[in-house]
Amino acid sequence: MLPSPNLTSFLFLAAIFAFSAGSGDPSGPSDPAGVGGEVAGSGGGASGLGNDLRGLGDDLKGLGGEVSGSGGDLIQPRAFPCPDKNDISPCTCLGGIEGFFILDLWCSQVPGDEELAAVFQAKFPYKKYRTIRVEESPAITGLPAGIFGNLTFREFNVINEALTYVDAGALSLSHEEAELMYFYYNDITSFPFDDLASFTNLKELRLYGNKISGFPSLSSQSLEVLSLGYNPLGGPLTDTTFINTPALREIHLYGAEITEVMSGTFAGLSKLQLVSLRENHLSALPEASFVMPGLPNTRIYLQNNTITTVAPNAIAGLSGGLVDLQDNLLTSFEELVWRPLLEGGVQLDLRGNPLTCGCDLAWLIRAGSPLLDLLDPESTCADGRLVVDLDPALFQDC
Repeated sequence: MLPSPNLTSFLFLAAIFAFSAGSGDPSGPSDPAGVGGEVAGSGGGASGLGNDLRGLGDDLKGLGGEVSGSGGDLIQPRAFPCPDKNDISPCTCLGGIEGFFILDLWCSQVPGDEELAAVFQAKFPYKKYRTIRVEESPAITGLPAGIFGNLTFREFNVINEALTYVDAGALSLSHEEAELMYFYYNDITSFPFDDLASFTNLKELRLYGNKISGFPSLSSQSLEVLSLGYNPLGGPLTDTTFINTPALREIHLYGAEITEVMSGTFAGLSKLQLVSLRENHLSALPEASFVMPGLPNTRIYLQNNTITTVAPNAIAGLSGGLVDLQDNLLTSFEELVWRPLLEGGVQLDLRGNPLTCGCDLAWLIRAGSPLLDLLDPESTCADGRLVVDLDPALFQDC
């Protein structure tokens, strides 16, 4: 039986799309989705569409279309794969030829929760989207279960809004697709942390600037970047806090009212390269509180705490990189604490600490270069003298 006219037209257009995606500049001159030339998820790829269209006649499920019987009812190519723009207003579907299957939904100035839910009751020809972005919509107060209908997303962006909660079922349909979750600068107090393990491809979770209290229980084998800064988390970090997130590369917990980092907190995180705990309530760093895996360019940010003491081997396992202790309350510079780091090529920033610059500092001044060169040149004594300018003769009696 010959294909129906609608199906024949669609196959012809699909061939054109495939040819366009496979030739010329791969970045494409007009790619509103921002991802040039990517047609992943098209049910066979560009080469499959260009050279072998036989599968399209039998199985259009991956394309979001349906053929019923011999005649079939096919979504018109002029609207495919975005829905009718009037049905999803005030949201906009973005896509193009090069971005034929890389679709974004941007929702702006949504009047309220019901209006957002109504958008996803529309008929969507294609179910898999790259990004959902909600912006300039302060009337949106939460994301209840099922809010996004039967659509899935790789990236969630709800930023600078007034969200107070995200229900467990709001994101769960995307548990295989979701890679990035950005919900920062909202008013969120409730988030489905218990479901993180089911998001098997989640790479980044950024929830800073919300109102989450108490450190959540975290479990994810894929999560690489965790940002919970500027939430009133409080309490200590312990040797079990990150035990179920072994893939973490970056941990951002600035301004989170953390009171203590206990021994072994970061042990076992073999990919960890950045920890930011600035602007917290830390007063001391015990032994083995920051044991890192030795990766290059590792950075530890501890500015603007009230740290007065650092135990020997509190910070270990660095190969080069930076330890930033600006604006704390350190008064001494013990050799047992700091020589191993400097000899490992670690840069130290001690600006804004009331260092007494007594005999505890003599070993560094006598050592001179290259160890002294690793100290930030603007680090000063409590009386304002630059540490790098101290005369070794001042320490001859030490």
